[in-house]
Amino acid sequence: RGLRVLEATCPLVHVAHRAVLMLVREGFHPVIIGKCDHVEVRGLTEDLAECDAFVRANPDVEVTVDVEKLTVSAGAKTWKASIAASARDGLVNGKWDPIADLLEGADSVAKTASGLAYVAGK
Repeated sequence: RGLRVLEATCPLVHVAHRAVLMLVREGFHPVIIGKCDHVEVRGLTEDLAECDAFVRANPDVEVTVDVEKLTVSAGAKTWKASIAASARDGLVNGKWDPIADLLEGADSVAKTASGLAYVAGK
């Protein structure tokens, strides 16, 4: 019928997917918090094959997130974790500073925004 199909995934979803894949390639296992059957959460977690498969195969396994040591453990397996320094400090020391989180990520946000047509005016 002469229809054109365009890729219309939200640019922020692409950013999240790339960030998770980068962390996985570096040996980290990102912990994604959200509704497990939500399409965006599934899209992020399905790429984390080893841990995802382990937890699915062992649904009663206790999963431990050690924010201080930056690790995620399930059974006898352990993966490296990553968290923004200000968020880690807030969880470890009980001093949460959301402004510090924003400032810590400012360069990344600016870089991403500069490539978005609706922000950069392209």
